[in-house]
Amino acid sequence: MKTTAHRTDAPECAWRAKAADAACDALDETEKAAFDTHARQCSDCRETAESFRNVIQKLRDGMPAASCRDLPPDIMRRIPDSGWTPETSDAGRRRLGFPAFALRAAALVLAALAGAVLLTLRFGTKPDAVGPVAAAPSRANVIRDALQWLASVQEDSGAWAPQSWGGRQVYETALTGMALLTFLRHEDGQHPSAANAVPGGAAYLLTRQRADGGYGPAASGHMYNHGIATVALLEAYRQGLAPADAEASLKTALAFIREQQSHTGGWGYDTHPMSRPNTSISVWQMEALALGLALGWTEAGEPLERGLAWLATMANEQGQFGYRQADDTADHAALTAMGAYCLFKAAGKTPDDPAGRALVRRALHRVATESEEGNLDYYRSYFIASALKTSAEPEHRQSLTRLRSRLTREQSQDPLLAGSWNPADQWSAVGGRLYATTLAAMMLENRPGMDP
Repeated sequence: MKTTAHRTDAPECAWRAKAADAACDALDETEKAAFDTHARQCSDCRETAESFRNVIQKLRDGMPAASCRDLPPDIMRRIPDSGWTPETSDAGRRRLGFPAFALRAAALVLAALAGAVLLTLRFGTKPDAVGPVAAAPSRANVIRDALQWLASVQEDSGAWAPQSWGGRQVYETALTGMALLTFLRHEDGQHPSAANAVPGGAAYLLTRQRADGGYGPAASGHMYNHGIATVALLEAYRQGLAPADAEASLKTALAFIREQQSHTGGWGYDTHPMSRPNTSISVWQMEALALGLALGWTEAGEPLERGLAWLATMANEQGQFGYRQADDTADHAALTAMGAYCLFKAAGKTPDDPAGRALVRRALHRVATESEEGNLDYYRSYFIASALKTSAEPEHRQSLTRLRSRLTREQSQDPLLAGSWNPADQWSAVGGRLYATTLAAMMLENRPGMDP
């Protein structure tokens, strides 16, 4: 950082108070033009502004990621729109009680101190020290850590709050359901924390049911909330971990799914039968119906058959599934995995007819050969893993092993976020860390769901 020696008997330039504002791009266009004109002639102001810019750049380059909850998005949401407009009037500065450059300088010092503290927390007193490379953790330990993290961030209400972890509150119902499913699909016996986490989460979801039978707020994407919550509650009910009054609520929830089914057999985003159906929404509703049918609630059978028949029309001859029609394959890897998983598992067995069996084989082959290189997409990979779990073919199991190996390596190593996964894919802005962690953990668990 540059420093400038000043004569002790020379008066301080009045423009110097604007140097920090200039470095932070907090001046309006008129003030910025005036300061730049002055700074060309005044080395003191020019070098002061440059010093601030150097400090800001060093902080940007050296600051570690947030280590305590996912605070940056949470803080950003709490700042009112007016807070983003710099108050540049003299009256505004007088109300603050300090020159603007002094406040900004103080903020920079505090940021530097915070960075030093976080570096110490993350890496110890010698952040540049390189320790021995630890052996890759086992799949069982990774799942255990994920369940421990989920249990530690459950709210007192029983919910899991996505808004605290970089997600959107409107999907709290669905993400609470996904957290429950992560506990419920643990194959090595009930995790110790499930005894409190599951009943509390299930009780919370029951309070989210509306008068029409739907779970969650009546907002865009409502059927995601409802389908996932219904699947989670049915799993909890089947394992004897749901509240005693859950049966009536669940039968009402399944009736709601039947009412929202389109005349063609699928389901769409909105809560009315005329909503155009798509594969991504429909698979959750069919999974709920399949679980209801497995519990002996036969009224789920007919809509499930209609849904599976509609789903078969979403596949082309190559075994790829579309979004709203067979040739709509923008994200065919995810959609094909959804279709293969749902046809295989929701039907309860491999389809009886030769054409159905051939379709499942083609779809599973597509899923197994899809590359998982590049950025991880948790939602797509969840369905790929779920589809591969339905197959005993060696090549399918090898593909699943490769996917799981990558997930194991990518679990967060931050001590304050241990057990979670970083929200880093295209849907993470919606679901945040809860979305990433629940889907990753369920991919590692052996139970694919839809078990009879």
